Formats: sequence, structure tokens, C-alpha cells
Amino acid sequence: MNQIKVKKTVKLQRKWLKITSQIHLWLGLVVGAVIVVISVAAAVFVFENELTDFFYEDIVIVHPAKERKPVSQMLAAAENAMGGKVIDFLYTTDKADHAWMFVSKKYNPNTPGYFYFSEYERWHRVFVNPYTAKVTGVLDMRYEPVYLFRVMHQQLLLRYEIGHLIVATSSLVFILMIISGLILWFPRNKAAFKQRFKIKWNAKFKRLNHDVHNVGGFYAHPFLLILMITGLAWSFRWWQQGINFVLGVSQIKAIEVPAPPVSPSQKIDGHPLDNAVSHIFKRYQKKHLQELSVILLEPGQIVAYSTYWDGSILPKSDELYYDVTNGREFFAIHNEQMHAGQKLRNLNYPIHVGSLYGRPTKILAFVVCLFSASLPITGLLIWLGRKRKNLERKLSLV
Repeated sequence: MNQIKVKKTVKLQRKWLKITSQIHLWLGLVVGAVIVVISVAAAVFVFENELTDFFYEDIVIVHPAKERKPVSQMLAAAENAMGGKVIDFLYTTDKADHAWMFVSKKYNPNTPGYFYFSEYERWHRVFVNPYTAKVTGVLDMRYEPVYLFRVMHQQLLLRYEIGHLIVATSSLVFILMIISGLILWFPRNKAAFKQRFKIKWNAKFKRLNHDVHNVGGFYAHPFLLILMITGLAWSFRWWQQGINFVLGVSQIKAIEVPAPPVSPSQKIDGHPLDNAVSHIFKRYQKKHLQELSVILLEPGQIVAYSTYWDGSILPKSDELYYDVTNGREFFAIHNEQMHAGQKLRNLNYPIHVGSLYGRPTKILAFVVCLFSASLPITGLLIWLGRKRKNLERKLSLV
């Protein structure tokens, strides 16, 4: 009786594995090409800043001086370089030898065609030397090669509503492939257990390819899942809501930002933008201000997003709101006030692109992305090898 139960269990396990194997195979055949493209593009874009510094050194790198020029002067120079067109926001980092970046972007309301290049009427980055307030260069991001790797990763160089949906859906499918791959990887006996953790580097190509796919996939799966989960946080609202639910913060209401105060007409000292940015730098004098983005087009207010280190193991973020008429802060959302979901959301980008801890995590993300690109290829080779073997077996019986 026990033997019959064992046989039934083994038969059921084999059937389940066969179904899982078919699911894994066909999901890979459907989205494999997309995964290869977005993974290779991601591997390149991990080093966006380094590549930009290398190819545009004369634009990006400046010689530091003792004092910076007022931000309002830099903004005026950027607007002049853009022929008076609106500057949407500015961005700077803790690197004293880097130009400040001013962005001018306008979507094309009547987007023709299916490709990314027609999405914008303009999309420029204007680089300004903060010590001279002179423009060092302007890049048209619609055609800038390094940035196009990001666009390829996010939307396959297609219009956002088309390409992003393909990428997001493929990422969801890839998560299912990782899970099904782990089920197939799981060793069934002691002999198989030894083989599941070690790649036989001196084996023939067929065995080596199999080990790289199976064993390498096992070691890479936690990192692949992190990249997929963080990437999907931008793709689907329900995905982010699910993360908040897991963190237990789905019922916590977001902090509401009040309307800017109505300021009486009075003379103020300095330009409002200069006052706001000056206040920001004073605020973080005893902290390491890593990145600063200042939104210039919000009605009645200047909105700043800061990323900084204060000795903790993770960077922190604040949201700062300034009155556009005088540059005085009227509201702030500090990192300590944010719930776990908001904090994780702020860390989403540095985790996803591997910049969280600088060069080491970037190298890790680069390697994981390249390995991710290899998985559909090694998997395809395994499948083709099995098809060939089955064909040879059938021919030998004729």
C-alpha cells in the first residue's frame, strides 16, 4: 500500500515538474528577447553618470572656486541658452567639480508615430558652471546616446504608453520565470544536491551552459527579484499599493501639503530662488547633502527634494516647500515623518540602478544585469539542445 502511495506521489511530482518546465519554457520564449534588450540597456545605464562625465567632460566638469554665483544668475543663463524657453527644474550633487544641470522639457501634445523620439517638442539639459554662471553646454536628450539606453530599458525606444507596458508586463512574466526556475532547480536527491551549487567550469559547452543557467540563476535570483520588484514600483499603482500593504502602511494617509501662504506685498532681500537654495544649503551644513532637485514650475511654490546622509546606514530624503514670492520655507516633510512605504519609495531609484552605496553596488548591478541578459540565451540553447537530442533519437529508431 505504501509503495503505491509513493509511486503516485512520484508520478504527481513528475507531472508537476513537467508542467512547470513547460510554463518556464514558453514564458521565456515569449518575453526572452525583451528581457535581453532591457537587461543589456540597464547594464549600460548603471554607469550613466560615469559615461556622461567621460563623453562630455568639457561640459560637465568645471574648476571649483571659493564661492558660487547666485542660482538666479545660473537660471537666467540657462533660460538665455534655451532662447527664453521655460526651465522646469534644476539638479545638483555633492560634486564640487560638476556643473549644475537645468532641465527644459515639453511634451508633444500631438505625438505622431510609435517611437520615443516624437514624444517631446523639447527635452534639453543645460549645464551651467556654478562659479561663473556661464553655460558650458546643452544636450538634446531626445537623441543623446547614453540617455537612450535608459529609454531602451524603460520603453524599448517606443512611445511611453506602448513601450513601458511591454517592459512592465515582461518584468512581471520574468518574476514568474524566476519562481518557476527555482522550482525546477530544487534538487530531488543527494547526487543532484551537489550539482546544484557548483558550476563545472571544465565541462563541455553543453554542460557548462546548463550549469551557468541553473546554478548561476540560483545565486542571482535574490538580486534579480530586487531589480524586478523595484522596477515595477513605477509601472503599476497596484504594485506599489501591494508593497505598502505588505509593509502595513496601506491605511496611513499621505501627508497633505498646504497651499502656499498669501504673502503681503513687500520688498524682500534677494531673489526668492536664491533665498530658498541658500536656506537648503544652510539646513544641511552638518549633514552630507548628496543630491538636490528643485522644481521651478509648481504654482506659487518652489519644491525641493533633497537626499542626504547623516551617519545612518541608508540615505534619507526630505521634501521642502518654499514661497515663490520670497523664498521662505512654509512647509516641510522630513524623513522621520514619512511612513515605511514612502521611505522605501525614495530609496527605490538608488536600489534599482545600484547607486545606493556607490561604485561597489553599481558593479554588482552591472553584473546582475548582464547575467539577466544571458538567461534567455542560455535557456534557449538548453531547449534547442534537447530538441536536437529528441530528433536524433527519433531518427535512430527509423
